[in-house]
Amino acid sequence: MSLFNGAPLPLLTQALRYPVVLIVTVFLLAIALNVTTERMPDPAKERPLPDMGHELLPKVEALEHVTDAILGIMNGLIIFMVFKLYLLHRYATGQADVVPMLPSFLQIPYVTNFVFGVWEGSKDGNAEPFDRKDCHYVAWIRFWLVYSILTLFRAPVIMFTSMPATDNHCQNPPNLTNPVGNVFLTVATLGSGSIHCGDLMFSGHSVSATLAFISLATYGPMLWWIFRPLGFTLMAATWVTILSSRSHYTDDIVVAIYLTIATYWLVPHNTTIGAPLSLQTIIRWWPCCGSSVRQEGDDGRELDVNFVDFVDSSGGQQTPVEMPIEVVTTSGEEKPAQSNVEVAVKTPLA
Repeated sequence: MSLFNGAPLPLLTQALRYPVVLIVTVFLLAIALNVTTERMPDPAKERPLPDMGHELLPKVEALEHVTDAILGIMNGLIIFMVFKLYLLHRYATGQADVVPMLPSFLQIPYVTNFVFGVWEGSKDGNAEPFDRKDCHYVAWIRFWLVYSILTLFRAPVIMFTSMPATDNHCQNPPNLTNPVGNVFLTVATLGSGSIHCGDLMFSGHSVSATLAFISLATYGPMLWWIFRPLGFTLMAATWVTILSSRSHYTDDIVVAIYLTIATYWLVPHNTTIGAPLSLQTIIRWWPCCGSSVRQEGDDGRELDVNFVDFVDSSGGQQTPVEMPIEVVTTSGEEKPAQSNVEVAVKTPLA
């Protein structure tokens, strides 16, 4: 069976490997940042472009550090949300409550229940109708996969067109004397401690903020309604700080928002296979970071992929087409064929 048609990787394996993919894409982006820094138009000859956002908001360069702080808070909320989704998964699958198992020094009034207790949001339509089982895996996988796709896409985009620097520190850019060291510094500090100018279209900070908000808005209400308005408030604050610090033009932010939303919804929520099978190809051959063979899961199910002949009778002709279907069986039980399988059919392979 080829890499493209293989069985889905275990969700845990995907959750472990896609963050590594992001690190690789950040390395590629760091190389692109060196190129954009060298290709940036001379600020003495090319003045900043007219920008409506810059005209509406006062210039406060110190807010650049506030942007990084807000993004740190949002990323922390993502980690906390995924952890709480894991606790909800345990509850949904009948596993023991974590709180009584904690040692005595962690039994802090109010704090312990807040951190380790199970949260379950109302089912009045505010939360997506997702299955609580394995939802933490999918939320985590979608976040890292979408982040990786957008980071990889951003690398060539910032090199294609060199735009004049905004009215910030890039008006007097430091010399790039150690390109290799700057690449590693970019990866280690996620760009906050390295030399980079000219990387304007599109905004990486806006991608981070928008992606964090979409994740919080999609999965947060399963736990508590507050995640959605809190995430939006923090995201909107980053737009203001980015513009006010003159880190980007308004168009850089608008394009980043659109690309992030579109990419996120093109990677659907699927607790059966996780990431789309075509995108699992890039991590399927890895020798590390989890098993590449899906085995019996926590919920007692096995995933098997069989190939059957699909008969297309359109046009009066019957054309056999090899089409993989995913069959989820309940192990250890004898049930009628009509009730012991769930079938997820892929699009016929052309």
